[in-house]
Amino acid sequence: CFCCCTLVFASEEFESIYYSNGNFYSDSTLTNELPYTTIEDITMDAQKNTEIYMLSSYNLSINEIWKNNDYTITIKRSASFTNGYLINIPDTYQLEISDNVIIDGMEIKATKSCLNVTGDLTISGGIVQNCHSSNSGGGIYVSSGSLNLDSGAIINNYTDIHGGGLYSNNSDIRISGGEISNNSTKVSETYTGS
Repeated sequence: CFCCCTLVFASEEFESIYYSNGNFYSDSTLTNELPYTTIEDITMDAQKNTEIYMLSSYNLSINEIWKNNDYTITIKRSASFTNGYLINIPDTYQLEISDNVIIDGMEIKATKSCLNVTGDLTISGGIVQNCHSSNSGGGIYVSSGSLNLDSGAIINNYTDIHGGGLYSNNSDIRISGGEISNNSTKVSETYTGS
């Protein structure tokens, strides 16, 4: 007996959100503003997989926890945003990147890292990936701040200078778990970083 079947796969639904200069929008033309004030608001409210396209730097102004138990939240560097850090964590603030949250540099060569940390960053289930910087720290640049990696990953990041995945300057770095792999630099010297 010969049976012919057609398989139909449901396409995975994504919500797209665009961030520019302190505001979130539902469209790439930045005309329909959304009521969110923080990325934490989006991660808590998401009812489907969500992609946040970053058109400018996001500066923490309160402590935030980015986590969603049911859906993936991917924060992506926009191809038009190549001059600056994706996320800034100032010295008085804390950010925890947790379950189902991905920071994705999209392999776009930028002048700065995906994350600039002078405050406190904890990665406990989140992922920092595909960041490409022409300066030190492809994925994460930590200067006089702290980084705790308990789980999650810093993977596939690249820099032209030092610290493909992570560059640390006068900082407190604690790694108790997680993965740091497939990060690279253009220079061959050994510096703080991976």
